[in-house]
Amino acid sequence: MYVVRRADVAPDGTYERSMQHFFGVGKHAGAHELTMTYGTLKPAARTRAHYHLKSDLALYILAGRAKMVTYDENYSRREALLEADTFCFVPRGQIHVMENMSEEEPVVVIACYNHAGSGRDTGKVFVEPELESLAKVG
Repeated sequence: MYVVRRADVAPDGTYERSMQHFFGVGKHAGAHELTMTYGTLKPAARTRAHYHLKSDLALYILAGRAKMVTYDENYSRREALLEADTFCFVPRGQIHVMENMSEEEPVVVIACYNHAGSGRDTGKVFVEPELESLAKVG
């Protein structure tokens, strides 16, 4: 068994620049095929469109309201509102974007990735440039 307290984990702002992640479970905790993070998406922010080559994503929303936008292999767009106490599953390879619907409150999530011992092991691939040059998902 390996126990990690969030207060003992350094925040990671490089995995997704619009979010702060605390990777509590992963290789460093002996989990080579699973990564778990506590993440916060800043008010009025969104992630860059991306997908994961090697991992499925499972999310649980602890607080806040977010819009999850996904695109299938034919680039058909689908949207879902994610609120506190909501689970969300995004299969590997599916393009997705999460947008905070609040101008004031962060979205707080627990995210898990399989087949990965770290966030970088998920094979994250961005499909748009840095967000500073883009408008919000509409």
